[in-house]
Amino acid sequence: KKGKSKLLYFWSSDDVSKWLRKHCAEHYNNYKEAFAEHDINGESLVRLNNMKLQRMGIEEESHRAEILRYIMQLKLQTETREFKNLDQKKDQRSFPS
Repeated sequence: KKGKSKLLYFWSSDDVSKWLRKHCAEHYNNYKEAFAEHDINGESLVRLNNMKLQRMGIEEESHRAEILRYIMQLKLQTETREFKNLDQKKDQRSFPS
């Protein structure tokens, strides 16, 4: 589907790596290997929390907080897009009486 990006939950670990490079550029070189080593895909990305990031080797608390903030923004954008899609589908099914 041209123009439509892949749904977050279906991202591969390569998609996550691209997202990390674009949105967490200041941390990308430090943590790209940790994300790859743990095979973080879209589904596991949205389940990351402070403790999981720490177990992945991200020891700096401020870095974990920043990465989690970016993940929360991504989740919000994804959910907002999905709600809009649902509304559009509902509007398309509604016919005037």
